[in-house]
Amino acid sequence: MEVQLYHLEENPREGTNLFAYVPRDRMIIQADMYDSGWLRHPWGDNFAYNVALRKLNVRLDVPVHGEIQTYDEMLKTIASKKSSD
Repeated sequence: MEVQLYHLEENPREGTNLFAYVPRDRMIIQADMYDSGWLRHPWGDNFAYNVALRKLNVRLDVPVHGEIQTYDEMLKTIASKKSSD
């Protein structure tokens, strides 16, 4: 199985975060960038930006902590719980 690792570009949280993408399953594996149970998602826009930047065709978000969701569900949750910077 191929696993691609990507560095999060322009991430406001920290400069060392990585996420993994499994092309066969169209799945992202990440830690601490998104969790559906968070009250706010201050890095959600950056996470979506990084997916778009790489032109990844994502079906599932698999967080190390939290519930597995479809990518569309993840984007809806981020939009509904935006951080008020």
